[in-house]
Amino acid sequence: MSSTADLDVVLPKGMLIGDAIVAKPDGIGVIDPASGMHFADAPDASRADLDAAVAAAKAAFPAWSARSWTERGDLLARYIEAIRADIDGLAALLVREQGKPFQKARSEIASGLNFISGYRGMELEVEVIGDLATQRVEVHRTPLGVVGAITAWNYPAMLALWKIGPALIT
Repeated sequence: MSSTADLDVVLPKGMLIGDAIVAKPDGIGVIDPASGMHFADAPDASRADLDAAVAAAKAAFPAWSARSWTERGDLLARYIEAIRADIDGLAALLVREQGKPFQKARSEIASGLNFISGYRGMELEVEVIGDLATQRVEVHRTPLGVVGAITAWNYPAMLALWKIGPALIT
């Protein structure tokens, strides 16, 4: 695909918070910089929506953090493959939203996926920093809590993936 002129963008009229789509019939208009035309609406999140998302993440945290490194890695692999399965559609959407050339948009997403693929097999093992006859000192790395991430406009997909991958595995 090299042109997005005929791309019919249908975005959900809401946000995924927890395991449900929270309806947001009014949104923020997204303008295609190449045509100046409105082509989609992004959900307009309120402070209450943010609070609900953080609460849902905190509620999901105990079960997620109890998963083994292998389980989290397998789920991260499924996440990567789901994005790869629609990389052209996501790149076309990025072109419409941001205006960069299609191949640059596709490369941005692919680069982000390649980066986080390295986290799939990651496991931080217990580190022994002192082992004496009378004491043993170990460093254990365990998940601490919910992560929030903000990305810049210039590489939104890649920068988001760079943050999401490490957060999900750890």
